[in-house]
Amino acid sequence: MSKNLEESMNFTIRRSRLLRLIVSIIHALMLIACWLNALPAPYKCLLTILVLLNWRSKLVSGELNAVYLRYTPHQGWTLLGDGDHYLPIEIQASTVVTEFLIALNWAQNNGRRQSMIILKDSMSNDDYRKLLVWLLISGNGRR
Repeated sequence: MSKNLEESMNFTIRRSRLLRLIVSIIHALMLIACWLNALPAPYKCLLTILVLLNWRSKLVSGELNAVYLRYTPHQGWTLLGDGDHYLPIEIQASTVVTEFLIALNWAQNNGRRQSMIILKDSMSNDDYRKLLVWLLISGNGRR
């Protein structure tokens, strides 16, 4: 039984526990560095507050929340924007695809470039494999 390669594909990229852990480890290392440097104590406190605020903003903000990506034969790749409409995007050739993560780079119609790291635990194994294969066969991803 052959599968139609021109079908629509919807991908839900959820919050990655591993990505949150990596972000937390990086911020914890930054906190340690704040207190191991030779700056006066008031500057260390200020740096600590800035790191903690950044840490909180990364974990609470939408940067680590779910993203909805869709491929349709007629519209190509689209990304759910603010509200409930999909915005057309162009997947860049600089996108890197591996078994463990996808570094997805895209450009919007207005020329704005963005990127996102998709770790394997962000999606079901089947969806991750489908996205990996679609990016590779479409020529948008490289290993």
